Amino acid sequence: MASTTTKSKKRKAEELAQPLPEDLYQIFAESQHYTSLVRFENRLDAILARKRLEVEDALQGVTSLARTLTAVVTHSVSESKMASGQTSKYLCLKVYGAILEIQVEFFDAAQVIGL
Repeated sequence: MASTTTKSKKRKAEELAQPLPEDLYQIFAESQHYTSLVRFENRLDAILARKRLEVEDALQGVTSLARTLTAVVTHSVSESKMASGQTSKYLCLKVYGAILEIQVEFFDAAQVIGL
């Protein structure tokens, strides 16, 4: 089903790309405007397609970076007395997190080997 719609869209695009007969230019003054708009639209479509491909290529070049996340979860429970004499419990949950930075140490291979 999808292939038939793409074929029909291609066929319509080919029909629009064909130049209009010369006698239509003489009958309808707007036909020149129409053809100039069709040309402009074709150029704009080509520019947008090229820019879309450039963005996709740029995004594919982005490399992912793996980092280590440390997370600490703490909790505390407390009771408090209200004015009416009832006690209520409160739960406090805290989450701390930090990303560990990658430390690269440079060393001399000759020192490691013992030369």
